[in-house]
Amino acid sequence: MNKKRVWLVALAVLSLLITASLACGPSAPTAPPTATPEVAETPEAVETPEVVETPEVAETPEAAETPEEELPFAMEESALNDLDSYAYHFKMEFSGITEGELQSGSWEGNGKVQNKPTKAMHIVWNLANEEKTYMEYIYIEEEAKMWMRTEEGGEWLELPAEDTSTMEAFTLLGMWGLISEAAEGANFVGLEVVNGIPARHYKATAFSGVSVECTFVSAEQNWWVAVEGNYPVKGTIDASGTCEGESAEYHFLEEISNVNQPVDISPPM
Repeated sequence: MNKKRVWLVALAVLSLLITASLACGPSAPTAPPTATPEVAETPEAVETPEVVETPEVAETPEAAETPEEELPFAMEESALNDLDSYAYHFKMEFSGITEGELQSGSWEGNGKVQNKPTKAMHIVWNLANEEKTYMEYIYIEEEAKMWMRTEEGGEWLELPAEDTSTMEAFTLLGMWGLISEAAEGANFVGLEVVNGIPARHYKATAFSGVSVECTFVSAEQNWWVAVEGNYPVKGTIDASGTCEGESAEYHFLEEISNVNQPVDISPPM
């Protein structure tokens, strides 16, 4: 998505000037005294050829590329499955006043995912509001096993590995699906490199919120999409407004790193 470039190269060929002239013939021989001398003929004048210029030939211009500004926002969350591996981090924060009391909460997680040569995931997330919740998952396809624990440093519980949908809901892919529709209508800002990944940066200044009771009057969204692969690289939302008529704020961050780097996901000891 580079700026529009149209190059017109003119090629002019100038022919050489050729000048030719003929030399005069030799002097007439001396005639006998009684003979009338012959008169040598004057050679005809040779015309100088006119200079003929070759008209300029315009090369066909290169096909114009579509300017990046004209490309609408597009992101394929499922393209994350095409990566060999990646690490991720997400965080959601909400705070608001309800009936005069401050209500707040946060949801934060970290993980690493291996798609190739086989599937493996290690996910840790924390939910903090009135009560704190800790969850940690490990899934290794080669082992055909999955483990979970609900306390940091606690005992691991082995689970059936046939259904991994619960764990996948808390991967980056699952989390991004909850919020990506908010980015529709974002405008292109420029090309940037985020966590070593060339990406297209988009921005929007509206946010409908995560609840019908909330109205956000001030918001900014920023989204970075990989140039190669079209997968999400980073997303942020910062919004403020009201929920049920009282003040509220919402903040969101999600990003990936270590794309296609070696990852070690081992069974818990």
